[in-house]
Amino acid sequence: MYFYERATLEKDQLEKEIRLLKDHLAKAPSGNLQCHRNGNSYKWYLTTVKGGKRKYLPKSKKALAEQLAQKAYERERLKRCERDLRAIERYLKQCTQNCQYEKSLLRKESGFRALLKEKLSFLAAEDLRDKWMEEAYRRNEKYPEHLTHRAVGGLMVRSKSEAIIAQILHTEGIPFRYECEQIFNGVAVYPDFTILHPISGKMVLWEHLGLMDQENYRSTTFRKLETYIDQGFIPGDNLILTWESGGHPLDVTLVMDIVEHYFKT
Repeated sequence: MYFYERATLEKDQLEKEIRLLKDHLAKAPSGNLQCHRNGNSYKWYLTTVKGGKRKYLPKSKKALAEQLAQKAYERERLKRCERDLRAIERYLKQCTQNCQYEKSLLRKESGFRALLKEKLSFLAAEDLRDKWMEEAYRRNEKYPEHLTHRAVGGLMVRSKSEAIIAQILHTEGIPFRYECEQIFNGVAVYPDFTILHPISGKMVLWEHLGLMDQENYRSTTFRKLETYIDQGFIPGDNLILTWESGGHPLDVTLVMDIVEHYFKT
């Protein structure tokens, strides 16, 4: 993945984290925490912004001390995120300005593209990818009301995590179809993503399992995995699995690493 694309994704993540941190800080208790060593332990003090007076917090106020400690940490993290965001925005602005001519040479309407195709093999692969992407395919028609998240190109998907995966695949130039029908033993199955490997041309399926803390969902998932394996789709080879639960959301960095590992090497 080019650094520009990584920076774009990192910018999105920083903006989300900044919004979350600001929301947490707005709800945090007033005042600040001071910790002073007392032998092998610490004494806690609540200080006010005005006047700088401090008030001793007994052990019974541990919950308040924890909230104030989290407030101090999140305040400093917010400063770092905002610094990082400003740096990335400066880089993206400069890079966008400097890369326009390079991109213009490779556009389909450019006369340079046809002349460069034999020298730059990825251009031919792009043409095959685009043709595959433009072909019509049968999609899952069940529960259309659950398609509530807009992904790249206006594609509607069923979760924020699927939108993230779609965005990264698109950014990396990995051709994919969303909920494309596959017929296994006469039964229609709709993997989240059907991917045409940009180098080998083989089919790779990607299932994002987003409700793993729900027992019924797990049972259905395990049966689905048996079907995939029976059809020759093996986890770690041509079947990619990502997992998520309420307390463990999808890690964007992990998705980028997966794409790098499966499709860039």
